[in-house]
Amino acid sequence: MIGVEIEEREALFLGRKGHYEKGWHVTGTAGTFGTTAAMGKVLDLSKEQMLYAIGIASTQTAGVRTMFGTCAKPIHAGKSAANGMLSAMLAKEGMTSSLEPLEGPKGYGFLASDSCDVSKLSAPWGKDWLIMSNTYKPYACGIVAHPAIDAAVRLRCRGVSASDIRSISIEVHPLTWS
Repeated sequence: MIGVEIEEREALFLGRKGHYEKGWHVTGTAGTFGTTAAMGKVLDLSKEQMLYAIGIASTQTAGVRTMFGTCAKPIHAGKSAANGMLSAMLAKEGMTSSLEPLEGPKGYGFLASDSCDVSKLSAPWGKDWLIMSNTYKPYACGIVAHPAIDAAVRLRCRGVSASDIRSISIEVHPLTWS
């Protein structure tokens, strides 16, 4: 749970407009911090080690939206997981980093976003868990395409085959095309 909470807080900290809409893919960027936190919990990192792990992670985030629709996009999720694990393991072994890796004047947040909001990182814990407002992805693609896939599955379950269909017209969220 800590990994998801950290990842979501990091995504909110970076901001949609100042980070995602500029071309960064949050799975590869914020995802690295989520994996780092989860792995840090598994490794029982001290508070200082966890801070160092987050700093190490900040030097390893990657993922740009121009890769959407290509074979390179899945690298974002894989690298965020691998880099998060590596960050926590390096911190456990004594590697250090900046003590202000996200919010410092030259920290990750201010470099990766035009509109980062530090208050999103320090919001109180334990009252409102961000995971409770999230969902799961039943298909391995952008969630904005899921309604069209659901419709195709329903047609198939009702016995409709491709030869029965003359044309299909759907309206999709604008993010489907980006």
